[in-house]
Amino acid sequence: MVLIDLFSGIGGMAGGLMDAGFEFTHHYFSEIDKHAIAVYKYRFPNAKYIGSVKDVSGRELRNSHPNGQMGCIPSARTENKVNVLTSELRIRRLTEIECERLQGFPDNHTQYGNYDGEIKKISKTQRYKQMGNAVTKKIVTIIGKKLRSSITTPTKVR
Repeated sequence: MVLIDLFSGIGGMAGGLMDAGFEFTHHYFSEIDKHAIAVYKYRFPNAKYIGSVKDVSGRELRNSHPNGQMGCIPSARTENKVNVLTSELRIRRLTEIECERLQGFPDNHTQYGNYDGEIKKISKTQRYKQMGNAVTKKIVTIIGKKLRSSITTPTKVR
């Protein structure tokens, strides 16, 4: 399967599909946040970065749209506060790891990134931002498993 992960963030879509059993012959991703790009490159070293969706023409892709054009929906940007009410009726901030777990990622998934070959630690601020913008990996896994079962299980025609 060829995966073109637009607005890829830190790889919730790709990771969820992989957890559902999909394998990619070619894997491309598009993102504009430099920290999210770095985490994606670190977690998916075989994926090819193709730039911003504004710059994707299709020439970079294998088997992309027949006329080489792609229609895209712009993403919305929001700032999220990540707080939780404790049993002592106090408010505290969720940790980066708690946010990763809520989004279905393994602990410290966003801790490091590959910045053009140099592995660097990601700041807490950027880790929170990435979790707020992430696709929930487990939801994609559930959808992917349903897709796989519909592909491999023939439907009965009555």
